[in-house]
Amino acid sequence: MSESNLTAFDKLTIEGIQKRLKKLEAIVTPPAEPKSEPKEQQNAEPKIVEAEQPEGKWQPKVGETYYFVSLDGNHGVSEYTWDGGYSDKNLYNYGNCFQTEEIALSRASLIKAVLQHQTEVKAFLNTLKK
Repeated sequence: MSESNLTAFDKLTIEGIQKRLKKLEAIVTPPAEPKSEPKEQQNAEPKIVEAEQPEGKWQPKVGETYYFVSLDGNHGVSEYTWDGGYSDKNLYNYGNCFQTEEIALSRASLIKAVLQHQTEVKAFLNTLKK
Protein backbone atom coordinates (compact mmCIF):
# COMPACT_ATOMS: atom_id res chain seq x y z
CA MET A 1 0.00 0.00 0.00
CA SER A 2 1.57 3.28 -1.05
CA GLU A 3 1.64 6.19 1.35
CA SER A 4 -0.70 8.17 -0.90
CA ASN A 5 -3.39 5.46 -0.50
CA LEU A 6 -3.36 5.67 3.30
CA THR A 7 -6.34 7.25 5.00
CA ALA A 8 -5.97 9.72 7.85
CA PHE A 9 -6.98 6.91 10.22
CA ASP A 10 -4.28 4.61 8.80
CA LYS A 11 -1.68 7.33 9.30
CA LEU A 12 -2.81 7.84 12.92
CA THR A 13 -2.62 4.09 13.50
CA ILE A 14 0.88 3.93 12.05
CA GLU A 15 1.97 6.92 14.18
CA GLY A 16 0.70 5.15 17.29
CA ILE A 17 2.54 1.97 16.35
CA GLN A 18 5.76 3.88 15.78
CA LYS A 19 5.49 5.51 19.22
CA ARG A 20 4.94 2.12 20.85
CA LEU A 21 7.90 0.62 18.98
CA LYS A 22 10.11 3.39 20.37
CA LYS A 23 8.95 2.42 23.86
CA LEU A 24 9.76 -1.23 23.10
CA GLU A 25 13.22 -0.21 21.91
CA ALA A 26 13.82 1.42 25.29
CA ILE A 27 13.51 -2.06 26.83
CA VAL A 28 16.70 -3.10 25.06
CA THR A 29 18.70 -0.52 27.01
CA PRO A 30 17.66 -0.86 30.65
CA PRO A 31 18.57 1.91 33.09
CA ALA A 32 21.92 1.56 34.88
CA GLU A 33 20.27 1.28 38.28
CA PRO A 34 16.74 -0.04 38.63
CA LYS A 35 14.38 2.43 40.21
CA SER A 36 12.29 1.14 43.06
CA GLU A 37 8.77 2.44 43.43
CA PRO A 38 7.32 3.23 46.83
CA LYS A 39 5.15 0.36 48.15
CA GLU A 40 1.93 2.33 47.72
CA GLN A 41 2.68 2.73 43.98
CA GLN A 42 3.58 -0.94 43.48
CA ASN A 43 0.04 -2.07 44.32
CA ALA A 44 -1.72 0.88 42.70
CA GLU A 45 -4.31 0.47 39.96
CA PRO A 46 -2.96 1.13 36.46
CA LYS A 47 -3.15 4.79 35.56
CA ILE A 48 -5.88 5.51 33.03
CA VAL A 49 -4.67 7.94 30.44
CA GLU A 50 -7.36 10.09 28.91
CA ALA A 51 -7.80 9.25 25.26
CA GLU A 52 -6.82 12.10 23.01
CA GLN A 53 -9.12 12.58 20.06
CA PRO A 54 -7.35 13.74 16.92
CA GLU A 55 -9.49 15.86 14.62
CA GLY A 56 -11.89 13.67 12.67
CA LYS A 57 -11.39 10.54 14.79
CA TRP A 58 -14.64 9.21 16.20
CA GLN A 59 -14.85 8.38 19.90
CA PRO A 60 -18.00 6.87 21.42
CA LYS A 61 -19.82 8.47 24.30
CA VAL A 62 -20.72 6.56 27.46
CA GLY A 63 -23.44 4.05 26.61
CA GLU A 64 -22.73 4.00 22.86
CA THR A 65 -21.89 0.78 21.05
CA TYR A 66 -18.54 0.46 19.32
CA TYR A 67 -16.74 -2.32 17.46
CA PHE A 68 -13.16 -3.54 17.69
CA VAL A 69 -10.98 -6.22 16.17
CA SER A 70 -10.77 -9.06 18.69
CA LEU A 71 -7.27 -9.90 19.80
CA ASP A 72 -8.09 -13.54 20.51
CA GLY A 73 -6.20 -14.95 17.55
CA ASN A 74 -8.95 -15.15 14.94
CA HIS A 75 -9.18 -11.37 14.49
CA GLY A 76 -12.95 -11.30 14.27
CA VAL A 77 -14.93 -8.22 15.22
CA SER A 78 -16.51 -7.77 18.64
CA GLU A 79 -19.14 -5.34 19.85
CA TYR A 80 -19.03 -3.53 23.18
CA THR A 81 -20.68 -0.63 24.99
CA TRP A 82 -18.38 2.28 25.86
CA ASP A 83 -18.16 2.96 29.58
CA GLY A 84 -14.99 5.06 29.45
CA GLY A 85 -12.97 2.48 31.38
CA TYR A 86 -9.38 1.34 31.02
CA SER A 87 -10.11 -1.23 28.27
CA ASP A 88 -12.19 1.22 26.25
CA LYS A 89 -9.47 3.85 26.35
CA ASN A 90 -6.75 1.35 25.47
CA LEU A 91 -8.67 0.14 22.43
CA TYR A 92 -9.27 3.75 21.40
CA ASN A 93 -5.64 4.80 21.94
CA TYR A 94 -4.42 1.84 19.89
CA GLY A 95 -6.74 2.76 17.02
CA ASN A 96 -9.00 -0.24 17.55
CA CYS A 97 -12.36 1.46 18.19
CA PHE A 98 -14.83 1.81 15.32
CA GLN A 99 -18.31 3.25 14.86
CA THR A 100 -19.59 0.38 12.69
CA GLU A 101 -18.89 -3.31 12.26
CA GLU A 102 -18.15 -2.69 8.57
CA ILE A 103 -15.37 -0.21 9.39
CA ALA A 104 -13.89 -2.61 11.95
CA LEU A 105 -13.91 -5.44 9.41
CA SER A 106 -12.23 -3.19 6.84
CA ARG A 107 -9.42 -2.46 9.32
CA ALA A 108 -9.00 -6.04 10.58
CA SER A 109 -6.21 -6.95 8.13
CA LEU A 110 -4.23 -3.81 9.03
CA ILE A 111 -4.59 -4.50 12.75
CA LYS A 112 -3.65 -8.16 12.20
CA ALA A 113 -0.47 -7.05 10.38
CA VAL A 114 0.37 -4.63 13.19
CA LEU A 115 -0.10 -7.33 15.83
CA GLN A 116 2.06 -9.75 13.85
CA HIS A 117 4.76 -7.10 13.59
CA GLN A 118 4.56 -6.37 17.34
CA THR A 119 4.91 -10.08 18.10
CA GLU A 120 8.00 -10.26 15.90
CA VAL A 121 9.52 -7.15 17.53
CA LYS A 122 8.90 -8.54 21.03
CA ALA A 123 10.49 -11.86 20.07
CA PHE A 124 13.50 -10.02 18.67
CA LEU A 125 13.82 -7.86 21.79
CA ASN A 126 13.66 -10.98 23.98
CA THR A 127 16.60 -12.48 22.09
CA LEU A 128 18.63 -9.34 22.88
CA LYS A 129 17.96 -9.71 26.60
CA LYS A 130 19.49 -13.19 26.78
